[in-house]
Amino acid sequence: MKNVAPTLSAKSYLPLKPAFLLSTFYMLLVLACVSSVATPVPTLLPTLTSFPDPIIFTIGSCDELAPGAQIPLAVTGVPGSGIVYTWSASAGVFSPPVGMNVLYTAPSAGGDVIITVVAEKGGQTSDAMITCTVIAPAPLPTDTPPPATLAPTLPAIPTATKWTCTSYRPQKPIEKGNIPGEVKIDKPAQGAMDIPARASVQAAGTSTGIPEGKYLWLFVYSQKADRYYPQTMDALTGWQPDPTTGQDGGWLINISFGAPQECFEVIVMVAELSASQSIADQLEAWAAVNTYSGYKLNGPSSANPPESPGFPDGIVEKASVEVWAK
Repeated sequence: MKNVAPTLSAKSYLPLKPAFLLSTFYMLLVLACVSSVATPVPTLLPTLTSFPDPIIFTIGSCDELAPGAQIPLAVTGVPGSGIVYTWSASAGVFSPPVGMNVLYTAPSAGGDVIITVVAEKGGQTSDAMITCTVIAPAPLPTDTPPPATLAPTLPAIPTATKWTCTSYRPQKPIEKGNIPGEVKIDKPAQGAMDIPARASVQAAGTSTGIPEGKYLWLFVYSQKADRYYPQTMDALTGWQPDPTTGQDGGWLINISFGAPQECFEVIVMVAELSASQSIADQLEAWAAVNTYSGYKLNGPSSANPPESPGFPDGIVEKASVEVWAK
């Protein structure tokens, strides 16, 4: 008996082929129908990422506000609800400071004022800004009083001090003899600045311990001329002063000063008879030619005008004061 491999006969295969094909077709048809239907995609609503800028409206002009003036302010331009509006300004105040409608009060000082409003909702903000000008009122005119009548102002008197005169006088005191006693000058006072120039001025003082028969002479020293000018009591009655009596007492004599705006020294000297006579003779010689040259320190013992002699022997300086002639 032969072994024959099993085979599928045509008879048994053919009946299966149409059914298989038909089932395959239905499956493909179902798949095609399923694939032809689009899968729905959810549509997202747009979200608000930022506010539009608000708009500030003023009820009335904001360009020229008077100090302390009030003006209503309102804001629009941001849609929706639940929005907080906060107001601020570089000067002035709001009532209330929060809200869509506020009342702004201008400051008292003039100038530009920056007003800002900030809209806020859920952490998002937007702002707007305007500038208002506060005009300060012009100051009221004041009555100007008539100018007061001022007393005439005298020219300032240059300051004269002790060192001014001292620096010009080459030697203090002058001693060409030995005469005891003391002399004090009461008038004019040391440092006086109201001495009239080219006028008679009274000089006075006291003396103590001066021996009898001496002569008290006053000299005026000029710093500019560097000369010592002897003064006389009365040239008509004699060139010499009266001799001392040996008693303590006061003395008085009128003296004069030369040019104004100059420092002078008033010097009291006591002289022996010979020295006093020499000074008197010199004064008489000057008067004869109307030239008073004055004495010069360390000058010659005698000199004819207009030369200046030196001091004679037998004369001693006792006191001095420095003054300013105006």
